Amino acid sequence: MAGLFRVALPTAVLAMGVVAYLKLSVEPEEEKKEPAEKQVLRTSVMELSVTDYPVVVKTNGVVQSHNEVMLSAQVSGQIVKLSPTFEVGAYFSAGDVLVELDDSDYQNALSVTCAQLLSATTALDLA
Repeated sequence: MAGLFRVALPTAVLAMGVVAYLKLSVEPEEEKKEPAEKQVLRTSVMELSVTDYPVVVKTNGVVQSHNEVMLSAQVSGQIVKLSPTFEVGAYFSAGDVLVELDDSDYQNALSVTCAQLLSATTALDLA
C-alpha cells in the first residue's frame, strides 16, 4: 500500500499540472469589434505672440553660505550704533563700519595716561 501511495501521489500531481497547463495555455478568442465612426475634429487657429511668462517654483531647501567669516573686535566696549548691513547673510566690504563703540572709557584712559605723563615729566624736571 505504501508503494502504491509513493507512485500515485507524484503521478497525480504531474497529471494535475499537465491539465492546468493545457487549460491555461489556450489563447482566448479575440472579439471582433466594429470599426469606430470617423469623428470630425474641431480646430481653431490662433495668432501666437511672444511674451514673457513668469515662472514661479515653490520649493523647500536649506541655504548655506559659501564663505563663513568670524568677526571679532580688537577692543571691547559698549555698542553705540549698529550698521543696517550688519545682519546674518549680509554682504559688506573691507573698511565698512559695522559697529560703533562708546569711546568714553578710552577717553578716560587717555586723560589718566596724559596726567601720568605730565606727572612723570614734572618729576623728571625736579630731579
